[in-house]
Amino acid sequence: MARRSLVGRSMLTPIATTRHRRTLMTLSSFSLEGKTCLVTGAARGLGKEFLTAFALSGAQGACVDLSLQAGQSSIKHITEHVASQSSTPSSYTPELRAYACDVTSEEQVKQTWESVVKDFGKVDVVVTAAGIVENFEAENYEYSRWLKMFDVNVHGSFLFAKEAGRHWIDNEMKGNLILVSSMSSIICVRPQKQAAYNAV
Repeated sequence: MARRSLVGRSMLTPIATTRHRRTLMTLSSFSLEGKTCLVTGAARGLGKEFLTAFALSGAQGACVDLSLQAGQSSIKHITEHVASQSSTPSSYTPELRAYACDVTSEEQVKQTWESVVKDFGKVDVVVTAAGIVENFEAENYEYSRWLKMFDVNVHGSFLFAKEAGRHWIDNEMKGNLILVSSMSSIICVRPQKQAAYNAV
């Protein structure tokens, strides 16, 4: 029950609508100032790197992951990294928030989406980087694990894509949806035994 109470919550007050403009840290054509980017699986790995790049380009960001604590830790590291860059103005601190969400739960995805929109006002970019990988021989892979793999890697992306699409249509705005996949889907990975992961 305690974990449920954290679903979709950033534990912070809404961000003020008036924002200070700053010196760009990237080329103007790559600027994401004024944009809100939501990244799933952003507590580590590729998701964390995507959120870092967005922060360096001036975007606000929602760090969505299974654990709120892991998300907050990721944001702390990203903020420190951005501050350490020579191109970062001393007055700039990325506007990033962590949200706890099990991407396999439609209810939690909806709650998290509502919280992000409430905090930031809108979502411009969605990256679905949440994913898991397990190394088992296909002939010994349990069906329950197969289903979990699809729930996280495929269905989780669908649920966030669905919310994003509805948000953009209802608000008559343009958005960008980036669905992350693996090169393992088109190559033969050796010596890893991960047929299920390759399939998704």
